[in-house]
Amino acid sequence: MIADRFKEYFSFSKKERAGIITLLTLIIFTWFLPDLFYHELTEQEIEVFSKAVEFKESSQAATGTIPELAIQETRLQPEEIPLFYFDPNTLNRNGWEQLGLPEKVITTIENYRSKGGKFFTPEDIRKVYGLKKEDYERLYPFIRIKKDEVPQKTVKDSPKKIIVVEEEPVTDINKADSISLRKLRGVGNILSRRIVLYREKLGGFYNVEQLKEVYGLPDSTFQHIRAQLVCDAADIKRINLNTADLKELSAHPYIKYQVAAAVIAYRKQHGSFNKTEDLKQIHLLPEDIYDKIAPYLITGQ
Repeated sequence: MIADRFKEYFSFSKKERAGIITLLTLIIFTWFLPDLFYHELTEQEIEVFSKAVEFKESSQAATGTIPELAIQETRLQPEEIPLFYFDPNTLNRNGWEQLGLPEKVITTIENYRSKGGKFFTPEDIRKVYGLKKEDYERLYPFIRIKKDEVPQKTVKDSPKKIIVVEEEPVTDINKADSISLRKLRGVGNILSRRIVLYREKLGGFYNVEQLKEVYGLPDSTFQHIRAQLVCDAADIKRINLNTADLKELSAHPYIKYQVAAAVIAYRKQHGSFNKTEDLKQIHLLPEDIYDKIAPYLITGQ
């Protein structure tokens, strides 16, 4: 009984066997077909192919049909783009291109200005459609808008308009307290306190550029307020090289503990310093650090 059923399912006629054999042959042939036509390129063939690709790219460059990807690869990185002060209300297309803005953004700006639009504050440029945040932050410190572009303030019920030009206050970074520093654009409560604390540790600033050393102060903020800052260094606190102890010397931000210890050791071995330049005899003190610390040093009363 079982044998009969086995024959019933697995017995094939002559035509069926021929069809099965043909089908198996096709399957095997298809399986090994890629191997039959595979050809490993020789070094000479690879070189010919590479030259063909280079020729195509050079032809595209000559006809102005370089793919967009190739163009993107040749663009300058943001840090490589030279920056300069500019007025967004008068800068021409060539100037925007030099600042590294895309064509679409430049066209948007020109369309806006052609319809009577104006930028009244540096922050207004942020509203330009398509302008990336990193481009805005990169350009912001260099925006200079003419005073006549600032909206006029009027006195209520006055028949004539009165132009009020508010002069930006000048801040002495050695005398301003935290409240005064907070009035500077971009300097809040935290930064104003940090500036005061760092000033106390230094003994006062002798150069406005030192403000950039304050932790957390963005360079863009510094560049924006730079024109408002002055520095009166007449009263900065100075360290006497011949009387200061290890604690006083190492407490200064510009003097490392090892350098302070070397100063004490040099003084014990060679006696008092005659002039601040004698400090250069200490090999642990680099030239650039000496230049920074020198204004804070004295050798006499």
